[in-house]
Order: sequence, then structure tokens, then C-alpha cells
Amino acid sequence: MKVDFGDFQFVRIEPKVIRYVSGVATASLGSGEFSKEEYRAAKVDPIYQFSKPIASHVNKDHAEDTKLTVQHSTSIPVIKNTPLNISFSYDKQLRELIILTNPCCQHG
Repeated sequence: MKVDFGDFQFVRIEPKVIRYVSGVATASLGSGEFSKEEYRAAKVDPIYQFSKPIASHVNKDHAEDTKLTVQHSTSIPVIKNTPLNISFSYDKQLRELIILTNPCCQHG
């Protein structure tokens, strides 16, 4: 393949560790880490193909119920928000921060 950009180059990345972050606890505890051998030996989740339709259905059709469940279990009022996901390293551990913004309070 020919590339016509002077400031461009191809690189090959050889990961040493792969971390699957499915939530804050996974990121904090490092429980999502696995080796190259474990990654290569892994099998595809048989219900993976259905995860997006299921999650979309729950998010769309049960949004109010989900909001009430969160409010009940955490005693924190839930407002309409737009999440901003940020991954960062702190104390030599990868962390994930989710910032929720209230559209009515943003200044533009």
C-alpha cells in the first residue's frame, strides 16, 4: 500500500494486556484483564447478536422505570442528561469517569 503523506506511517501494535471495561468496578478492580492466550482462546458470546436490540429496547421502552429504579436504590434524583465518558489513569490504575450534564444548565 502506498501512502502519499509525509507525516504518516504504519505501525503494528502488539498488545501485552487487554482490558475489557464493562463498568466502573471492572475498571477499578482490574477484573477485566486477560492475557493474549486467554483472548485468543475466548469464544464469541452466543447471545452477542441480540445484545444491541435488547439494550435498545430496555433503554427506549423502560427509560422511566430505569430512572425510578436508580433514584430508589441510590436516593439520588436522576435528571435528563447526556453522558460524557472519560477514561484516565490514577494511582497506576485505569479508571472510567462518566460525567452527566444537565442540558438546561449548560452555558453556550
